[in-house]
Parts: sequence; structure tokens; C-alpha cells
Amino acid sequence: FQEVNAAMGGSLHQAVHEQPGLADHRGPSEAQPLDEQYGPLHPVHLPAGGLLAKVLQAEQVMVNSLHGQGVDRLAPGARIEATAPDGLVEAFSFPAHPGFNLAVQWHPEWRAADHPVSMAMFRAFGAACRAWHAQAHAHAPRQSPASPCNQAHEHEQDSSGALYSAPQAPDATRSDAASPAARALQDAPYSL
Repeated sequence: FQEVNAAMGGSLHQAVHEQPGLADHRGPSEAQPLDEQYGPLHPVHLPAGGLLAKVLQAEQVMVNSLHGQGVDRLAPGARIEATAPDGLVEAFSFPAHPGFNLAVQWHPEWRAADHPVSMAMFRAFGAACRAWHAQAHAHAPRQSPASPCNQAHEHEQDSSGALYSAPQAPDATRSDAASPAARALQDAPYSL
């Protein structure tokens, strides 16, 4: 989240809790059990019309908070997707860029299966991945089933039309996909 903002031309507060008017977002003490450290800590407001509001179909959700840094100046072209009660940016996207892109300050991966907000985000991401894959392979040349490349690689075409061979990603649709996030990718009914 912070790296994306900085890489795209934004800036950061190095210590949010030291900024006038901003809360301490560092969360519970590290001495607390992990469930408390990563538990929902504060609400975030989701602006209407944004990607996150669409994905979550909500105006506000609860999130965990474990960060000392935060967005100072949002990167050019970024759209705010969520803000904390003190106004700190907690999520953003780049709507002009193709594909699914969403940066969040919190940790949706923590016990994702137990949190409907996290599962909805992973389902939306999975649906976007499947849509991209289907579109990317709609025009890809077919290889002979006997081709050894078909066993370990899929063939892609870049924008110039040149073929290249890309290693296959793990198949999240297999029944042995163990993680809740992998199951969310498999079961995602959401399309963007």
C-alpha cells in the first residue's frame, strides 16, 4: 500500500501518530495475542461509486490497523477507496489503469475465511483474474495436445503479437487448493 503510493508519485507520513489531527493507527501492542493485534479496530468509510464500495456493497466496514506510516499526499491518478475516521486514506485504486487494482492499508489476509469483507475482496480479485485469463486466452493460438510446452507452460501473446511461454500459476480451482483465499478465488461469483 505505502510502496504503491510512493512508487506512483505520492508521499508518506513516516509516523502517522505524530501528525496533528491523525489517530494512532499502530493498533494493539505486540504483546497482545495475534487475534487482538489483527482484529477489527476501526471503521473505514467507502466513498460511493468507488471500486471498494462496489465490491463490498457497503458505505462503511470495520478493518484491522497495524501501521505506523500512512499516505500524506496521494499519488497522481489515484482514487480514494476508503478513509479512516480521522481522514487518513486507507485504500486507493487507479481507475485509469487497466485491470483490477486496489491497495488497502489493512490486512485482509488475516483469517480471511472468518471475515466477509476479506472474502468479498478476494472473490472480486479472483473474478477479475479469471476474466483477464479468459480474455487473454480468447485469441491465443492453440498448441497441439502433444506439445511438451502444454504440460508446464501456457503460451501468451504480447502486444506485438510475439509468442512467449509463461509458467503456469498454481491452479486455484483445484479441489486441493487449501487456503481460504484460494477457495475464494475458486468460488467467486463476482464479476467486475
